[in-house]
Amino acid sequence: MAKQGRIFRAKRPVSAAGVGDLLRPHFRVQVEAARKQDLTYFDTFDARLHADGMTLAHGGGELRLESLDGIALHTLRAKSAPAFAGSLGDGELRDALAPAASIRRLLPLVTVSREIHPLRVLDSDDKTVVRLQLEQVRARPPRAAREQGASLPAVVRVLPVKGYERELTNVIEALQQAPEFACERIDDVVAAVAAAGGRLVENPCKLEPEVDPSVPAADAMRRIHRRLFEIMRLNEDGVRAATDSEFLHDYRVTVRRIRSALNQVKGVFAADDVARFATEFKWLAAATGPARDADVFLLKLPDYRATLPEKTRRDLDPLEVFLKKRQRSAYRTLGKVLASERYAQLLADWDAFLSQSSEPPETAPNASRPLGAVASERIARIARRVLKRGSAIHDDTPAEALHALRLQCKKLRYLLDLFAGLYDPDAIAGLLRDLKKLQDNLGDFNDCEVQQDTLQSFATEMAKAGATPVETFLAMGRLEDRLQIGQEHARQKFSRRFRQFASPANRRLIRRLFSSEDE
Repeated sequence: MAKQGRIFRAKRPVSAAGVGDLLRPHFRVQVEAARKQDLTYFDTFDARLHADGMTLAHGGGELRLESLDGIALHTLRAKSAPAFAGSLGDGELRDALAPAASIRRLLPLVTVSREIHPLRVLDSDDKTVVRLQLEQVRARPPRAAREQGASLPAVVRVLPVKGYERELTNVIEALQQAPEFACERIDDVVAAVAAAGGRLVENPCKLEPEVDPSVPAADAMRRIHRRLFEIMRLNEDGVRAATDSEFLHDYRVTVRRIRSALNQVKGVFAADDVARFATEFKWLAAATGPARDADVFLLKLPDYRATLPEKTRRDLDPLEVFLKKRQRSAYRTLGKVLASERYAQLLADWDAFLSQSSEPPETAPNASRPLGAVASERIARIARRVLKRGSAIHDDTPAEALHALRLQCKKLRYLLDLFAGLYDPDAIAGLLRDLKKLQDNLGDFNDCEVQQDTLQSFATEMAKAGATPVETFLAMGRLEDRLQIGQEHARQKFSRRFRQFASPANRRLIRRLFSSEDE
């Protein structure tokens, strides 16, 4: 017996009266007055809410966290939708929303106008035993006028009333037998976004290039670079608008991957082409640095405050003002870079290079070799380098050695990400997990040092500008002390993290997968 409601899609135009007439031979049906509802749906750029089985809607002064079939999970009175999940006040809606959205901005996807016609199925005592609602739906881009909306097929929702499961089952069966309707699970948001001319894509920046180990390396690398280029351009508008720090983060990661592939997968392209594009992408990476540095510091600032005594946390307010000003300036400068002739030329030249097909020059000895062989050789070489350098680090080793190892780990990680499709995912899962833990440890060590230096430079700039309270500099000094302690803790954890990565099992796996002999 059915205990849950159902959703039916109308195969042709239908009215509330028509739904009532369809049911009346077997049921007493009452059609109620229609109401209208406008909801704007929100999700992150990479559809994190949708991937988690929900969406956020705002309309009529109410914020609704819904399941994908339109069932309200949590509601909250709100004049507008929040820019970020973290800006909501404490409560059930924030608790459910924040883990899925994380730090990504909530962007409007589509506005849906519904004309809702409620119907009630009654028993002989005029008690409501089943509720239905016919929904006439139009969808439009969030800022478009109402008349620009596109119609979607009408929907009938059958809603249960507690204690009347048998009646619910009978109504559902009647609609299932009606040729006017199709019973199916409907993803309201995807359907509405598509009707409005958009497309909802989960994780659009995920790197999943189709790679064949037998394909010539030059051809395969062009396809991989093409996918990286697509991801870079997907994030470009978000970087220009500066609405979400994650756009710049994804953009920078992609640029680093392009640079790593150019520099690490050697002998695939002509040496002069590699040198030219490596120089230009290095310039681009440097141009994005100041904005990202400001983003990272602002993202970490709440955690930094939490390390201080509660009574001194507000002393960091002038630092926050300074950082926001610096962030705005950095993004303006970056915007000029992205609008420059040099950037436009880089995009055009890189696109043309990826589109060309020609005989490999003498400076590209690996161009015609199978991708699998080229990739495995390079991965094996970098993996041996990581193992050798990591094994040489002890308690008294200078910090520079850990920084150098961190860079080699990054190279290895990028190569494994690029060529993951060449290898058994189950086989490399453990290796990647241990490598990531090692990377995180080395990254924490490096970040603590960089952030100490950055705080000192910020303090110098703020002192020159004047009007900064002494209390702020004292609080910043305490942060430097905390960062120093954090760096020492990261160093203490290094040996354990490296032993995990350099385990006999991982060494054997590296030899087996990448046809390499361990040093």
